[in-house]
Amino acid sequence: EWKASDKQREFLCRIIKDNHLESSEVEELAFEMFGTGDLPALNKLQASGLIDELISRYGKKQRRETTSATRFNARRDR
Repeated sequence: EWKASDKQREFLCRIIKDNHLESSEVEELAFEMFGTGDLPALNKLQASGLIDELISRYGKKQRRETTSATRFNARRDR
């Protein structure tokens, strides 16, 4: 059973899947950060820190080029 929230667990799994990471890579990072590589044993604060670190390393997926922010910036650059 996971100590972190269901949303955190789902998000961690999605980050791993979307970035084609090996679970062992994420477990190693968790061990370096918190002294345990057992992802279900991470509490909510630790899971949040791990998620933040993974996002900083791998970033969020790029949004489609047609987002309103991109359209706005394109208009401004003309």
